[in-house]
Amino acid sequence: MQDYVLVVDDDQSVREVIAAVLREEGFPVATATNGREALDQIAEQRPSVVLLDLQMPVMSGWEVLSELRAGQCTVPIVFMSAGYRVKTEAERHHADGYIAKPFDLNELLRIVGRFASASPA
Repeated sequence: MQDYVLVVDDDQSVREVIAAVLREEGFPVATATNGREALDQIAEQRPSVVLLDLQMPVMSGWEVLSELRAGQCTVPIVFMSAGYRVKTEAERHHADGYIAKPFDLNELLRIVGRFASASPA
């Protein structure tokens, strides 16, 4: 899969909704349930952008970002969180963007569109 969006969230319903919305708009999508799965997928094939939940079991979003940057991986990371400090956390950890949950679908598409291209229908 080339030029895809990786959606990482431990909440299955959130993953499914985001993936469905992005696919409907023509974006190839892969998903991961935790940070360790995300790192494994990124090592196999780098996505255009990673939508990354901050609070997950196994490995948090902050840990994923830290490990990626320590390995010199510059894939764009967009934090997702229901926490009121998502903007502050994104800035503090040098993420490439953030989406507050519950998210606005137009905002989600705008942010993903900055980093990824939709496939022609």
